[in-house]
Amino acid sequence: MSVWCANLHKGNTTMFPLFTSQENSSPTVLKIIRSHLQTLQNMSMKHYFPDLTVEHYDWIRNPFTTMIQTDHCEVQQEAVELKNDRTLLVKFNEVTLDSFWVALNNEYPRLSKKTIKVLLQFSTSWLCEHGFSALTNIKTKKRNRLTKTTIEDDMRLALSTIKLRIPQLCKKHQGQISH
Repeated sequence: MSVWCANLHKGNTTMFPLFTSQENSSPTVLKIIRSHLQTLQNMSMKHYFPDLTVEHYDWIRNPFTTMIQTDHCEVQQEAVELKNDRTLLVKFNEVTLDSFWVALNNEYPRLSKKTIKVLLQFSTSWLCEHGFSALTNIKTKKRNRLTKTTIEDDMRLALSTIKLRIPQLCKKHQGQISH
């Protein structure tokens, strides 16, 4: 937003191709766009997307080198115990990050819960993006004309994690033999 505002202040509108391509791009419209972007930058964007300091979450990526910074003594105590557990260090190097933290739920419940809350944000965002991409692939003009199935069925198939077994199914059935 700040880059766009700076470019608009200089009169550069290349980031808005439709506005730039119009012959009658007036200074009044440019002023409205600039005002709107500044409002978004000052209010809405900071509210919905606060500045994220990644350093506060380094302990999630590697709990054996970085300490968690929190006021909760129980969580800090669990973090110290985890940091000194050599068997968990081996497990940490063998499994994925999310699997590691989920596996710690019984032994270190407070630390695991705090971590899963952070990691869950990224996976749910990815799932939403994945679903939206699938929907845009399904809802094309040409494909709409081909079938009359419901979008729910198509989305279920597109987002399914079940592997297709078409070759196995074909082997089970005999082809139609002519008489």
